[in-house]
Amino acid sequence: MLTFSKSAPLLLGDMKDEEPWQDTLPWVRSLTNRAIGQLWVHHTGHDDRRSYGTKTREWQLDTVILLKRIENTAADIGFTLEFTKSRERAPHNRADFESVNITLAEDRWAVDGATRKSAAKPPPPMAQRYHTALLDALASKGVPRPQSASLPSVTIKEWKAECCRLGLLDLEPDDRRRRNSQAALFSNNRTGLIAAGWIACNGDFVWSTKLR
Repeated sequence: MLTFSKSAPLLLGDMKDEEPWQDTLPWVRSLTNRAIGQLWVHHTGHDDRRSYGTKTREWQLDTVILLKRIENTAADIGFTLEFTKSRERAPHNRADFESVNITLAEDRWAVDGATRKSAAKPPPPMAQRYHTALLDALASKGVPRPQSASLPSVTIKEWKAECCRLGLLDLEPDDRRRRNSQAALFSNNRTGLIAAGWIACNGDFVWSTKLR
């Protein structure tokens, strides 16, 4: 799930300063702890190379994207999409974070600048065990769905239950710190499988895309 929000209506004070933004952090962290992804949209100021105001807004974020206007383009809309921060960047997914030019001309969007991706490396051994758990869940509970292009899929909850059965995950940890640790463990292995092209997700549904 993505949360779209505009910060100004939530805050009081000067948007250049970090104090008003600090008031949102407990809410931001609570969403993160509930595994709710967020997309915060901000604007630049006179310096269009950076976001307006304090940089502390970006400290909590995994990824920061800057849209830069393409001057003198014949397209109706043209901008460069540039990643100024990317915690998830790694050798196997470096191409995903390359800058690209995006244009809209004659009612058609086009993307230029992305290089052809090399073959993704296999995910780490632990992530492969999570994939095995997914295959087991698909074998027993998989249902073809429109959300998964008619391929057999299971819910995230069903996948987690199978991971728990195999001892890969604890669904009932004793304290908050361990709950956060288990949530991060599942998220990291899921991300590794997606990056390797072994699984795909759509909302609450997940399925295997690994060629057998």
